[in-house]
Amino acid sequence: MRKLEQFFDWYGQFIARKPFFFILVPALLTIFSTYGFLSFHSQDDIWDIYAPTNGLSRVEEAAMKRFEYASGSHHHRMQILVSKKNRGNILTNEALEEVAFAHKFVADNITAWDGHHQQIAYKDLCGVYCNDSNAAVLAFFQASLNDTSHSSFKLSFPNAEALLKKVFIGYSIGDLKIENGLVTEAKMLILHYMVDTSLPNGKQLAMDFETKIRNFFASISDNSHHIKYSVLSRTRELEEQRAITITSLPFLCLTISVLTVFMLITLVRFPLYTSQHWQSIVGVLSPGMALWTTTGLLWGIGYPFSNILTVVPFLVITIGIDDAFLILAGWRQSTKGESLEVRLGQSVAISGASVTVTSVTDVACFATGLFSNMPVVQLFCLYTTVALAIDFFYQMTFFTALVGIFVRKQVDIEKELVNSEPKIEKTKDVDSNGNSSLASMLTFVPTISQEAHMRSVLEVFIDFLHTGIAKFVVIVLFIVHIAICLALVSHVNTNFDMENLYMEDSPLTDISRRMQDFVLGESFVVNFGVYPMPDFDNATIRDKFEEMVKNLETMPYFGAGKENTNLWTREYSNVRRNCSVL
Repeated sequence: MRKLEQFFDWYGQFIARKPFFFILVPALLTIFSTYGFLSFHSQDDIWDIYAPTNGLSRVEEAAMKRFEYASGSHHHRMQILVSKKNRGNILTNEALEEVAFAHKFVADNITAWDGHHQQIAYKDLCGVYCNDSNAAVLAFFQASLNDTSHSSFKLSFPNAEALLKKVFIGYSIGDLKIENGLVTEAKMLILHYMVDTSLPNGKQLAMDFETKIRNFFASISDNSHHIKYSVLSRTRELEEQRAITITSLPFLCLTISVLTVFMLITLVRFPLYTSQHWQSIVGVLSPGMALWTTTGLLWGIGYPFSNILTVVPFLVITIGIDDAFLILAGWRQSTKGESLEVRLGQSVAISGASVTVTSVTDVACFATGLFSNMPVVQLFCLYTTVALAIDFFYQMTFFTALVGIFVRKQVDIEKELVNSEPKIEKTKDVDSNGNSSLASMLTFVPTISQEAHMRSVLEVFIDFLHTGIAKFVVIVLFIVHIAICLALVSHVNTNFDMENLYMEDSPLTDISRRMQDFVLGESFVVNFGVYPMPDFDNATIRDKFEEMVKNLETMPYFGAGKENTNLWTREYSNVRRNCSVL
């Protein structure tokens, strides 16, 4: 530790001799990092950044991409959640007629602009999903309501029957009431719209089409007396994520303002030449420069921005201000009357070890998150680690050098005061026996008795902390604190709910909650893809495949039986048998 203090003492004196060099280098680095802002891009896809990098879901999604119908990897999906405004049953003729009219207007009248000169109708946009017509599903619901005998139309879930053919409606209705195997009530109906993004200018078509249907359904939802339409799409989720960033920016400005005012109040002293108000402003500027440099460098090398990073400025600025307080406290403890080099060396020697230890531990703690398998955690820890490291560098160079410049006048004044203080004059005195002795003679000696010394409240409190009673109370409070924390931790809810990723007043909070309950509670569909395609002309392969499917259907606790499986190979086998009979 002694050698470390000696190093910081030398380092502080070196800064005092060449302060402008230590100011110029961080300033130029901050300016040059601005070039990275040109490469800004954001990553707010919660389905990607919150999925583990080694998660099985990523492997499965990658394997399913070749099956376009199941994955929709080249289609932009929009879902319209339709419900009664009183949250009643949506399966009524009046409600279904209104919904069917709305869908017909979308399918027949709303077109998408390709970004050039062409308007394209929806029937030319839906790609492989064109056969999954909302109109057909709505017509089936209306027919099943009118067929009270259930002879031709049977509204079961998730597979219904229409004219003895199986119809999958698992993605179309939710919040169900089922009696005797039939759906008697549904409080939610879902319309699906897909845009094939593999078309020329597919993304432009998808964005334009979504904008138009969002405006349309918002309009008719306001005008309708009974029906509410809510739009859910990946684009809207991204917009809500970005809204978090925009909302948090004013709070960042407020935090900076509060901390600056706090530093000004605590560091202003009288007489004013001892005040450190200018240093307090630079104490906020230095971590701000570190944040600017960090974002510029990381954006420049390709790292994205995400709304989780809005927390980073709060951490870096508060930790940076803490370091600034330590450095300024070190200056106040330096020896008055000494030269600027000596005093700045003393202040850095006093505070340097503390600033270094806290910075290294903070950087190390956040750096451990770089080994996480969650992209969002990796990104957050990367920005925080780099920002804290750069902030430490700026505090020990830019901020310390500016402190040395700001205190020059204070050093000169205090030197004059020290030189003008009364001095002890030593004279030789001769006694009656002719012996000489040294007598000290003071021109002015102020005397302050020990009784007259007023102890501060802080000093009294520190003495109290050293008493046995205080130590006992602290230990008891610590044990109680740990016990309460352990009790509360045991009740933490670890469920990852999607609505927790939106703003509290976001319209997507309710939409996401309803959709999540629907998917996980009623329509959790598992898709199986087989690749490469087996030769189903081979009876042995068909038998093995059928055996595998039966094992999945009868899986304990998870299998839903043969009636809940949609498998084209069974229809294929039925056709082959019918053809062989003919």
